[in-house]
Amino acid sequence: MQFSVLIPVYNRVDPNLFKIALNSINENTAKPAQVVLVVDGPINTDLENAINGFATEVYEIVRLPDNRGIVEALNYGLKFCRYELVARCDSDDRNILD
Repeated sequence: MQFSVLIPVYNRVDPNLFKIALNSINENTAKPAQVVLVVDGPINTDLENAINGFATEVYEIVRLPDNRGIVEALNYGLKFCRYELVARCDSDDRNILD
């Protein structure tokens, strides 16, 4: 079964923890068909570089122009999820699907 993973990203996220979270998604036995990253407002350069390092056909990056909070970010991101099943995780989670 194919599914999407929805992850909100906020400026205060540690870029190293963010990379660990995304790598753990890639290392899970159940691989998502799509990962939607919702950038909730402006972010710093280190976090922007971390996001760009994961820009592929599986990763879809959508942006809100200003910080609107996790609820609005998730609702906005749901519009971009292509699959009925959506796993949600935070930008510092690990091993969310095992």
